[in-house]
Amino acid sequence: MSIEKRVDPNQWQYIFTKNRSSMLETAGEITGCHKKAEDILQDAYIKVIEKSPYESVNYHKSFAFRVIRNLSIDHYRRKRLERKLFQEDESEEQISEYSQCINNPERSIICLNQFEVIEKTLAKMSERSQHAFKLLRQDGLTQREISNKLNISPTLVNFIVKDVLKDLKNALTEQPHLIN
Repeated sequence: MSIEKRVDPNQWQYIFTKNRSSMLETAGEITGCHKKAEDILQDAYIKVIEKSPYESVNYHKSFAFRVIRNLSIDHYRRKRLERKLFQEDESEEQISEYSQCINNPERSIICLNQFEVIEKTLAKMSERSQHAFKLLRQDGLTQREISNKLNISPTLVNFIVKDVLKDLKNALTEQPHLIN
């Protein structure tokens, strides 16, 4: 008769509590969302408590980070699939926004001003950043296709796109009268 060892959740709790900020950072970097990182951290905690007896794992901290990383990647892939599936809906929303710009004179001016800010901000960026962003947004290429076309790593494309989007967001928020 084998005796099943009871798992003390406090052991895992200590690992998760002690490393909470770095775990959130890990999940947040992959998902791009702090709130989703919080959810993933909770899911990971529940998963390791339910499925992984503390004594059966040799490297507890590494194991916890691996679970968080895997859940974050799963979330990222699911979101990417959803975006691909609903891309047609996004196009319809963009058309709707465009028609609002055309049919409303005040809205037209705001859209034109936003476009000018975007163009000026893009013009200040490196040629590679501009090119990568235009391939993504105008040509609709994936980041992997862009990396092949520009002969750079997909990770670098990801960082370039994130930096460009952050700069554009900052440029637009610096001018509150341009925000809808």
